[in-house]
Amino acid sequence: MIKDIEQNGGAHRAAATNEDDFKKIVDLLADHSTAENELAALEAAANQDFMLTVDALKSKYARLQRRMIEAETALELLARKHPEWFADKKTIKTPYGSVQLKQNPPKIVAENPELSIVLIEAEGTRNPEFDVKKYVREEKTLNLEGLAALTDGELKKFRMHRDQSDTFTVKSAKLDMGKAVKEAVDGSPKSKA
Repeated sequence: MIKDIEQNGGAHRAAATNEDDFKKIVDLLADHSTAENELAALEAAANQDFMLTVDALKSKYARLQRRMIEAETALELLARKHPEWFADKKTIKTPYGSVQLKQNPPKIVAENPELSIVLIEAEGTRNPEFDVKKYVREEKTLNLEGLAALTDGELKKFRMHRDQSDTFTVKSAKLDMGKAVKEAVDGSPKSKA
């Protein structure tokens, strides 16, 4: 009898615990759903405010964007007009930002790589001193690094040419917060040596 009471009491406690836990699940789901709905309403309001702000600022944004593009174009024209400014240093730095004009290394362009390979191999057959392996890799692709050593006339013979390009970059001056915080923690700015 005592065992039955203990077992039934344990079952009653387990049932009560299950009911309490289930009530907690219901309460937590209610809280979660309420928070999710409030968050969705907050996001909707923020998006509405954002759209109103964008509408108010879009003409100013477009004007500023146009000014930046025009300034970048004018900067590039001036940089290309005066390549000598970039002979020693590839970047001109000012308190307002920097301008960079650098020549990229020329790249070998083969309009028809298969034809160029056949022509290079034919040259190797005619001229034993011409090292085909220097210019053609085993998988039958052009060795652009090796071909770079050839003259333009030699490249033309293999129906190739050099394609020269360059890169122009404009960077606005920006405060490096990570560096500023580090200097503030360290106590003094480090000089550039």
